[in-house]
Amino acid sequence: MLTKRDIMAALSKSSYQRGRALKVTTEIREDHQAHLTLTFEASEFERAKRRAARTLSRKVKIPGFRPGKAPYEVVVRYLGEAEVIEEAVDALLQEYYLKALDEVSLTPYAPGELEEVILEGTPVIKVRVPLAPEVELGNFEDLRLPYEPEPVTEEEVDQALESLREMHAVIEPVDRPVKIGDLVYITIRGQGQRPPKEGEEEPEEITLPARQLPLVVHSEPQENEWPYPGFSQELVGLSKGDEKEVTYTYPEDHEQDEALQGATMIFTFAVDEVKSRILPELNDAFAQTVNSEYETIEDLRKAVRESLENEKKSRYDEEYAAKAIKALLEEATVKYPPKMVEDELDFLLNDLRGQLARQGMSLEMYLKMREMDEAALRDEMREEAEQRVRERLVAEKLGELWQVEPSEEEVMTMAQQRWLEIAMGMEEKQARQLAKDNDFVRRLISSVAYDITLGRTVERLMALAKGELENEEANAEETESTPEGEDAPQETASSPEGPESGKAPQGQDEPPASDASESKD
Repeated sequence: MLTKRDIMAALSKSSYQRGRALKVTTEIREDHQAHLTLTFEASEFERAKRRAARTLSRKVKIPGFRPGKAPYEVVVRYLGEAEVIEEAVDALLQEYYLKALDEVSLTPYAPGELEEVILEGTPVIKVRVPLAPEVELGNFEDLRLPYEPEPVTEEEVDQALESLREMHAVIEPVDRPVKIGDLVYITIRGQGQRPPKEGEEEPEEITLPARQLPLVVHSEPQENEWPYPGFSQELVGLSKGDEKEVTYTYPEDHEQDEALQGATMIFTFAVDEVKSRILPELNDAFAQTVNSEYETIEDLRKAVRESLENEKKSRYDEEYAAKAIKALLEEATVKYPPKMVEDELDFLLNDLRGQLARQGMSLEMYLKMREMDEAALRDEMREEAEQRVRERLVAEKLGELWQVEPSEEEVMTMAQQRWLEIAMGMEEKQARQLAKDNDFVRRLISSVAYDITLGRTVERLMALAKGELENEEANAEETESTPEGEDAPQETASSPEGPESGKAPQGQDEPPASDASESKD
C-alpha cells in the first residue's frame, strides 16, 4: 500500500501538464493478477485535488473557516499536499475503478491494491487486481475409479465386542501384585534431555511434573499409550506402594509430543492403587445390558457388525471422494490469485484458534510451544491451503456444470439444525440477540446452501467415478422412449439426496426467515 511518504516522493518530481484523455491499460501477470494502469489528464487530476480539498475541509475544522468553505490553498497549507493527493486518488478510484475494469473486461476476485501514483508529467494511478478464478475441467466425463470397500472381518467384530466388555467391566480394589488386565493408578514424573536442534549448542532440559495416571495393563504395546508404547507392562509384578525407575529414548519422528522427539527420559513412578477388572461374559444377558433392544448376543453381534460396516464405508467413501477430486484436478486447469490462498490461510488459522480455545489454549501459547511465529505457521500451512483452494474450485465448477442446487426447504431445514447447534452453547439472551442479527442469518443460510451444494456435487462425482451415472442416463433415455400408457422401468440409480431434515425443538429460538438462494462468497 502507498504511504504519504510515497506520495511526497511523487510530488517532488511532479509538474502538471495537460495530457491525453483518460486511458486504461492492463498487463496480466502469471500469478493470475492484473496490473491496471489509469492515465488521467492533468486538468482532471487537478480538479480531483480541488474536490478532495473541499471534502477534507468539511471533515477537518480549519481555524477561521466554516466547514467546507476554506480555499484550496489554505487546505493544502493546513493539511499538506500529500493529504489532499491521497484523498483525490481515493476519489478518482471510487469514480473510475469499476468503469476501468468493465472497459478492459476484467473480473476481480477481491478489491485491488493501490501500487503506485505517478505525478510527473501525465498523472498515472497503478492498481494490482486479483482476478476471479478460472477453471477448465478437461475431459472429466471419462473419470472412472474402482470402488472396492473392504468388508468387515469377524476379527474386527470380536475386537469391538471385546471393547464393549471392557466398558462394562466390574472394577474392584485388590491387595496383590499387578497382573495383565488390571487397572492401576500411579503417580509419575519425568526428567531428561532433548538433543540440540540445528542451530542450538546445548541440549534442552525437559521436566515433566508429577501427575496421577490411571493405566490399563495391556499384554501388547498400545500405539497411543502414555508416556510411551509398552509402558504399562513395566507395572506387572509391582504392588501398592512400590516405586520404579525406567529410561526411555523417544524416536526422532515421535508424533504424540514434538517436544519429546529424540529425548532420553527417566521416568520415576509409584503404584498408588491396584484394581482388578472382571469382564462380563458374552451372553444374552450382556447383550441386554448394552441395550434393552437386543434380546440375544447374536442381535448385539449383528448391530456391532452393521455399525462397523457403516463406519468403514464412511471412511472409505471419504478416501474415495478425495481420490476422485485428485483425479479431477489432474485433468483440470485451475488459475487463482495469491489473495485466494491468503484468505484460505486466514480461515485455517481461525479454525485452529477455535480448536485450541476448546482445549483451553491460545494461538500465542501454541506458537510459543512450537517455537515459531505466525508467519512461519502460515508458511507451514500454505501447501494445505493451496490444495483446499484447488479442490474447492474444481468442485464448484462441477456443481455449476451439473446445475446442482438445493431447494429452499432443504436449506432452511439444515440452517435450523445448525442454528440449534450454535445456540446450544449460548445463554438464552445471547441466542435471541444473534437470531435477530440479519447479517448473521444471511451468512448462516449462505454457508448451509454452499455446504449442501458442495456435498451433493462430490456425491455425484463419486457416482460418475463408479460408473453409476451411465446407468442413470440409460434409464432416463429408456423412460423417455417408453410409449404412453406403458409402465416405465424403475430407475436403478438416483440423484444423491441431501442431509436428512430435522425439526427445531420447541422453546428454542430459530433464525428469522431469509433468502435461501444466496451462495457462499
